[in-house]
Amino acid sequence: MKKILLSTTVCLSLILLSAGVPDALAVGNAYFPQNTTLTLDGSNYTIVQSSNADQISTSGDTLTLLMSAGQEFVLTSADRRVMTNSGNYSYSCSSSQSSLTVNIPVGSSQTTVTVTPKGDCTTSNVSGGGGGTSGGGGGGGSASATPTTTPSVTPSASPVGSTRA
Repeated sequence: MKKILLSTTVCLSLILLSAGVPDALAVGNAYFPQNTTLTLDGSNYTIVQSSNADQISTSGDTLTLLMSAGQEFVLTSADRRVMTNSGNYSYSCSSSQSSLTVNIPVGSSQTTVTVTPKGDCTTSNVSGGGGGTSGGGGGGGSASATPTTTPSVTPSASPVGSTRA
């Protein structure tokens, strides 16, 4: 009798594994079966349908995601906010929204990603966001870096010119 039960259990397990049940196990405690609105830093964001994570939390203007292998979390902003994040995941900016997709590859360990929106996508940083590296390189916030860089470049040019003269 035990032999039959063991054989049945093994067969059932193999059938479930071949049917893709491990993919279903990737769904965490924070699963969003429909689009869900999240308010953060005074702006509304959409957690896109089917996004999932083990846990999400907010503090101030920061969203923290705890995610496991095989999970994907998609966040969009109709206000076109720049989606800086600790995992250096690239975000995109279009004329109607900005979007961040965090995808944890199968075989990876559990990962924490913090998302801190900084400024709005502008004409000058839309192409940078699309490049991924430029968007991630902005780090502390592209909108803040642009005004700071412009004044710094102008004074730097003057001392360099004075040094050469």
